[in-house]
Amino acid sequence: MTNQRTLNETVAGERDCVVCAETRDADEFPIASVTSACKHPPMTCLICVATSIRTDLSYRLWNEIKCPECGEILQYDDVQRFADAETKDRYQTLSFRSAISEADNFLWCTAGCGYGQVHDGGHEQPIVICMLCSRRSCFHHKVAWHENLTCGEYDSLQEDPTNFRSRFDIDNEAAEEEAARRRAQEDADRAYAQTLLAQEEQEAERERIEQEQKERRKREKEEKKRRLERERLAQIARDEATRRKAEESATVNTIGKTTKPCPKCEVPIEKNRGW
Repeated sequence: MTNQRTLNETVAGERDCVVCAETRDADEFPIASVTSACKHPPMTCLICVATSIRTDLSYRLWNEIKCPECGEILQYDDVQRFADAETKDRYQTLSFRSAISEADNFLWCTAGCGYGQVHDGGHEQPIVICMLCSRRSCFHHKVAWHENLTCGEYDSLQEDPTNFRSRFDIDNEAAEEEAARRRAQEDADRAYAQTLLAQEEQEAERERIEQEQKERRKREKEEKKRRLERERLAQIARDEATRRKAEESATVNTIGKTTKPCPKCEVPIEKNRGW
């Protein structure tokens, strides 16, 4: 007959932990079950229970912490009773963040500063400016704000990024569309002003608009002139490069026909009689 104790045997108020297998005093174990859902007496020491909670919190969701023996989910009060101080603080932070993030129009900062806030503008005003780091986020897409793109344009970019980028690569077309939009707006403003102003004000407004149009046409004419000049200079440069290349080719051809390498130094020398 052996004197060795079995794993769960108790001697003089001691018992063996089913996790670490260490023999500990009874007061080093939970008085009652780890959670009210457990159907077994507590056979895991307090140290191992705290370690299990800390480990679960590192690898599971905050509300998926389990009893190390039977796997029942621990409630908030259970974690507060058995976790170490650092784990309690982290658990409280995660549970608080989870609770507040369920509020309507709540968004965590996408810059990762750890701050979140309720955005009263909702989807109608999708830009959210973080009150901690001042970074901008998109409330609709839950990403950093997509500069120069509306939410609809951002959706189009995600659906077909290749064609979306190529559309913006056509600079001349974009410039023409913008110029047409400005002219249409100016015409609309002028028409609206003419319905509201008195005769004298209408005349002054007409003169002002004509001056603006004159200046605009002048600017457009000057810009066109500068563009044509740049194209002309570029063409001259291309023609010059082509001419030089042709001259170099002709020179090489001539040297090949009229010279031969020096037998000693291999420098091209002019051909003479006798060879």
